[in-house]
Amino acid sequence: MYQLLAFLSGAFISLMILLNGSLGNLTGVTFSLFIIHIIGIVITGILIVVRKEKLDVKGVPIFLFFGGLLGVVIVGSQTISIAKIGLSSTIMLVLASQIVTSGVYDSFFSGKEKKESPNFLKLLSFVVIFAGVIVMTQKGA
Repeated sequence: MYQLLAFLSGAFISLMILLNGSLGNLTGVTFSLFIIHIIGIVITGILIVVRKEKLDVKGVPIFLFFGGLLGVVIVGSQTISIAKIGLSSTIMLVLASQIVTSGVYDSFFSGKEKKESPNFLKLLSFVVIFAGVIVMTQKGA
């Protein structure tokens, strides 16, 4: 079930980037960021009300709220990138970066009891991924 959710999430990310890029081209990056995040706030607010969830942020370290700032940076970067390098190249670069950084986070920063040590096969897979990204993002590819 969770694998299907993750798979569908990837499809939705591609669609989201396409829609955000199109909106950014029509309205400008800054205004599109504003609209995108207002819609997200409204939908999330509705979910909170419908599910009768309490908002309790006591004891939450302040740095954990910087994910929202990163969300604006990510959406803005992707909105700009899609206009310049296209959807496929944007997605390829985003995915390659996510795979490598998540591997680093799992190895050194995850909250799991047992960290995942980097090994030869993981490092080799990162090299293969980046080789594919280089090929896919070249002009004429």
